[in-house]
Amino acid sequence: MHKKIIQSLCLFLYIIITNSYLATAMETYNYSVDGQLTANNSYKFIYDKNGNLIKKIKRSLLRSGFDSENFENYMMENSNYVIPVREGRDARIVPDGSLQGAYTMYAKAPVAWEWDTYLTSDPSKLKLEPNTTYTVSFKHKTISEPGSGGYFDFFVRSLKGTPVEDRGWLTWNEAAGTVGSKVVTFTTGTHDDYQLSWGMRYGGAVLIDDIRVIKNNESFEAATLDNIDYVIPVREGRDARIVPDGSLQGAYTMYAKAPVAWEWD
Repeated sequence: MHKKIIQSLCLFLYIIITNSYLATAMETYNYSVDGQLTANNSYKFIYDKNGNLIKKIKRSLLRSGFDSENFENYMMENSNYVIPVREGRDARIVPDGSLQGAYTMYAKAPVAWEWDTYLTSDPSKLKLEPNTTYTVSFKHKTISEPGSGGYFDFFVRSLKGTPVEDRGWLTWNEAAGTVGSKVVTFTTGTHDDYQLSWGMRYGGAVLIDDIRVIKNNESFEAATLDNIDYVIPVREGRDARIVPDGSLQGAYTMYAKAPVAWEWD
């Protein structure tokens, strides 16, 4: 009896130690040249010129590589997406666990409609920055196939631009009952109002779920270092900041100037 108790206790301690080790191994830490902690997996730390911590910024969902569509909240208004209004289409969140979780996005349009966009990202909740690379993934299930010559599609569109400026265009058309997933990487242009969009050509019915968004580069286009993976180490006498400059990429870039007397900076 005592032997079994000891074995169980050892197993319990092993699990605790192993999980603690794995959690520590997965955590990453960034330090400045002065040895100050500048960022970890959850926060970015800002210091004044005297080395005092003055601000702790929680990393955005986009930078951590995960954005959930929140369909599990049952109502569209609680998600990061909107359904464009159009009479004659059936588009809503439905209780369905065949893709991810208990709820998913359902859309059905008449086969007589050549084009229909049934789901877009809400730019007030999910803002795509200009000149920035993103990867979007999602799961889908065909309920009924589009009409002849039709397909389901995904694209990224700016309301300020034109359809020829769309990014990330992809299409698919699979038999009813087919479950699949899509991954697309794209780079936005100069506009600041891009939206993720799901549509269909010549109708059909489809389920969409588990939408995830990753921002792949640092993007200074927000004109601030907040919520990105870079910091400017504090050092008096150096001019380092984000400036409005379009000579490299986008409208903003990182500028740095240091005295020639400094050997290293």
